[in-house]
Amino acid sequence: MLLAIKACETSGILNAIYIIKMVLKIIFTLVPLAIILTSIINLTKAIFNADNSKIKDAVYLMIAKIIVGAIIFMIPTLTNAILSLIDSGKVSNSYLACYNNATAEKIKEYKEKEEAEAKAEAEEKEKEKNKKLEEYEKQQQELDKNNHVVTNPNNDNDSQDSPQYNVGAGGNFVSDGSNGIYGHIVSSLDGKRHTIFRQSQISGWGQNCNRAAAASIASAYTTNEWTAVEAANQVGQGIGYEKSATDKYFSKFGLSAKITNIGGPYDNIKDSLLSNISNGNYVMFDLSEPHVNGKSGQNWTTTRHWLAILDVKKTSNGSYAIFVSDSGHQGSTKDYGLGAGWYDINEFSGQRIQYFTVISKK
Repeated sequence: MLLAIKACETSGILNAIYIIKMVLKIIFTLVPLAIILTSIINLTKAIFNADNSKIKDAVYLMIAKIIVGAIIFMIPTLTNAILSLIDSGKVSNSYLACYNNATAEKIKEYKEKEEAEAKAEAEEKEKEKNKKLEEYEKQQQELDKNNHVVTNPNNDNDSQDSPQYNVGAGGNFVSDGSNGIYGHIVSSLDGKRHTIFRQSQISGWGQNCNRAAAASIASAYTTNEWTAVEAANQVGQGIGYEKSATDKYFSKFGLSAKITNIGGPYDNIKDSLLSNISNGNYVMFDLSEPHVNGKSGQNWTTTRHWLAILDVKKTSNGSYAIFVSDSGHQGSTKDYGLGAGWYDINEFSGQRIQYFTVISKK
């Protein structure tokens, strides 16, 4: 019963019921008119033929048809009256709620309510993600302050021996509701506008996260962002981890790629990642272990997943944050990820990386 009531407050279901109501209304109006019209035509023919018996039969037939037409015309009114009697009783009728709510005004009201709830839910998720990132940064500050052991002791950014990188202020990520697109970011390092695609909404890309990661890089080097998608479809498999396919793809946009088979922990490539990004290059790598949750709590994948790093900035605690281009990851029952945004450089510490691909301008 609860599910039925909830369904009757859904704009999509109410819209379907509303269409059915309108179709029935048209039928119950046109059918009686058609019956009466044919009766008048038959009576007129009989009068012109001056056949008294046929005139008499036509009159009786017309009266019968008028009665039938009136009954058909009154069906919606009688139905509403019966439903109103049920509604006024003590018995709750969830189906009646569906029928009554299926109006243009109610559909508009529920649609606006659904859009507001979806927006509020998205904002709440974003707040929760930012909160987790802030908590993680505070934990890292406490660890450094108390000289506790950190995840990667060789990358302590507060150390005087730690390398310093020339980074920008960090580009602002703007979400986009277009089909197949999650959002855009303008890199603070080179001013290029990158598109983060939503792979589950692009035909044939449900498991092709490597294409989506590569396209988010290449999209900044074409006037039409979808050219990056079309080019990836033309190249096919292997972008990011096979030299021929990777070179073929990025050369279309005046870029070159260098693939390294790491097969080891993310911490081993962290300095290289920072160095390349701060020097105007891009990086894409694959998380090669299942059920990867980052330090921020973000669930990145349940199998393997390719990501692209598009920008870097310094955080308030002197560490670094990277912009992760994440196109989502289609699992067997739902979509994972869509965690595109800014994360601490240690987000993937402890995770295993298989391929580490650096993309640079020729």
